[in-house]
Amino acid sequence: MHQTRGADFYASLRTQTALEKAEVAVVLIDASVPITEQDVRVVQQVVDAGRALVLAYNKWDLIDDERRQVLEREIELDLAHVRWAPRVNLSARTGRHLDRLVPALDVALDSWDRRVPTGRLNAFLGEPGRRHPAPGAQRQAAAHPVRDAGRDPPAAVRDLRQRLPRGRLPAVHRASAARDVRLRGQPDLARRAGAGEALEALTRGRGGSCRV
Repeated sequence: MHQTRGADFYASLRTQTALEKAEVAVVLIDASVPITEQDVRVVQQVVDAGRALVLAYNKWDLIDDERRQVLEREIELDLAHVRWAPRVNLSARTGRHLDRLVPALDVALDSWDRRVPTGRLNAFLGEPGRRHPAPGAQRQAAAHPVRDAGRDPPAAVRDLRQRLPRGRLPAVHRASAARDVRLRGQPDLARRAGAGEALEALTRGRGGSCRV
């Protein structure tokens, strides 16, 4: 047991040294037997090293249909995280599909060297958040809708614009919706009159200008 662990340790060191000098790695897996922990470990080393990856399943000529079905389940279970890697089912003894190995290497290298634009990457990363927003974000958006103050004036200003006769619109200064309407030169009115009282005073012919 200790010898096996020692052999695996030194094999991992050799694999790491080879990965440091390579751009693409071909991980050869024996398709006639179950996928081993060592196979998964080597694949993970390639991923951690940031190298291009090709999965080659050898001894394809020795397996039957039942073993192929079992192998597909093993791949789905143990190697699902490298589903993107090109795959070649081959036989070193008979030469089956060896001609597909070089095109698979080209595909892996092309994907490994490809640059993704920042905008496309941000759109991809933001898509899950747009599809499944946090409940708190939804409540906050509903409670505080975004409004453009330049296009959507306060209700008091809209009311004055709609109800005052043409030609009698006083000078209006833009302000926040929270500010009250005041009249200049009207000592008999409360200094903090509402928009309705200001409008009523103006329509009765009282002078002064209105500032909102």
